Amino acid sequence: MAFRFRDGYDQLVRLSDEAALFQDRVTGILEAHLSTISNRLNLVMKVLTVMSTIFLPLTVLTGVWGMNVQVPAFPGGDALQFWWVVGCMLSMSGGMLAVCWRKGWI
Repeated sequence: MAFRFRDGYDQLVRLSDEAALFQDRVTGILEAHLSTISNRLNLVMKVLTVMSTIFLPLTVLTGVWGMNVQVPAFPGGDALQFWWVVGCMLSMSGGMLAVCWRKGWI
C-alpha cells in the first residue's frame, strides 16, 4: 500500500518539475517575442523621428513666409522671393538628410 503512494508521489513530483520546465520555456519564448516587437518599434520610431526632424524647420519657414508681411530684403524682389524660400528649404532638408545619413540614422 505504501509503495503505491510513493509511486504516485514520484509521478506528481515529476509532473511538477515538467510543468516548471515548460513554464520557463514559455516565459523565454514570450520574452524573445516581446524583444523582437520592441526592436521593430524602435526602428519605426527612429524613422518617424528623422522625418519630423526634417519637416519641422520647413514648417516653420512656410509659416513665417506665409504671413502677409512685405520683406524687401530679398534680392530680386517679389518675383524671386518664392524661389529663395524654396532654395532655403531644399538646402536645409538636404543638409539635415546628409547629417542623418552620416550618423547612420537612415
